[in-house]
Amino acid sequence: MKLRYSSLLLALCMAFYLLPITATAEPSFQARWSNAGEEGEIPVNWTSSGSLADAVNAANNSITGIMYIQLLSDVNTAGLTFTASNASILDLNGRTLSCDSDNTVLHEGSGKLTITDSSSEKKGKVTNQSTDSDTIFLYGSSLVIEGGTVENTGVGFAINNCSFGSVEITGDISNPLFPALLALVALCGMVITVRTKKRA
Repeated sequence: MKLRYSSLLLALCMAFYLLPITATAEPSFQARWSNAGEEGEIPVNWTSSGSLADAVNAANNSITGIMYIQLLSDVNTAGLTFTASNASILDLNGRTLSCDSDNTVLHEGSGKLTITDSSSEKKGKVTNQSTDSDTIFLYGSSLVIEGGTVENTGVGFAINNCSFGSVEITGDISNPLFPALLALVALCGMVITVRTKKRA
């Protein structure tokens, strides 16, 4: 009898051994970040992954190099604030960064913020749907748009440079109020450089 139970137990163990093992899913991160290469290239090795808020916090606390942040998923944020004294790069990576309650990005640091899109599809977007906020709000800071789309589908500006700073645009600005934005920038004595036309 004991031999029969032992054989049955052994057969059950072998059957369980042959069952497929369900792998646990990797945690889903919003972004990854690390110091960029010397010329601002995408990092070869990433030092951290986590929420986009954590990535921006790392950039704000960085004291050396250029912090490179790459989106790994679409993110709806309550608003991101860059206060970094060093340069930062936000790579949309074909994803959408959106907000419907505040400015999507507030940049008030002395370091230059560059927004780019390294994806092959180039569908990265920064957008805002709120009724009283801007997509990117600058306060005496420098902004470069190298890739992706910046739009405001609410009533605010795609980019509002409210104090002395500079904006260089080589990507797409999509906003019905774009001419008014340019007028505002000119009236306030700020610098704006547009290298490509607005997409139709």
